[in-house]
Amino acid sequence: MEQKLLLIDGIKWHVRVRNLQGIEALCPVDYLRLTPYPSGFNEFSTNKLVCAECNKIFSLPRHIDKEKIYIINKID
Repeated sequence: MEQKLLLIDGIKWHVRVRNLQGIEALCPVDYLRLTPYPSGFNEFSTNKLVCAECNKIFSLPRHIDKEKIYIINKID
C-alpha cells in the first residue's frame, strides 16, 4: 500500500499500513506527530492530542484507537 496523507476531523493522518500502528496523527500546520494531551498527573487524554510546535490542542470525536479504526474504514 502506498503512503497517504488524509485530512479527517481537522487532523492530518499519515497512513502507512492499514492497522492501528500504521496510522499517525500529524499537525495540519506543522506536520509534526501529535502526542496525547496531559489530563492529569501521569495521565493522558484518550481523545485529545497536542502539537509540540504550535501547542494547539486537537479534540477527537472518539477514543484515539476508535478514530484510527474509523480512518481505516473510511479509506477502504
